[in-house]
Amino acid sequence: MPEQTDTPTPMTTQVLLDELDVYGLEPGRPGGFPADEYTPEAQSLADHLLADGRIDLAAVDEIWLRWFSETLTDVAGPERAAEFVEKLSALAPGNDAADPSAS
Repeated sequence: MPEQTDTPTPMTTQVLLDELDVYGLEPGRPGGFPADEYTPEAQSLADHLLADGRIDLAAVDEIWLRWFSETLTDVAGPERAAEFVEKLSALAPGNDAADPSAS
């Protein structure tokens, strides 16, 4: 998982998208799609986190629906989708839940 930063970036959200890879595209891997395959989607997720300071499953599903014509919940299942949202939420500005030095 990406390290906690002060602001979410497309790069940090893209790392999470690459790990999730519900479509099996294997971006950046031999035989996979280009490393920047999920960049537009990562940008949308980072923009939402920066604008709202938080993200929930409804917002992720809405963004996913715009890009893929289906929701992440439908594709990944409720449990994987919730885990992904939890990881994204840890990137939100001011969220120090993932930063052990904030204790």
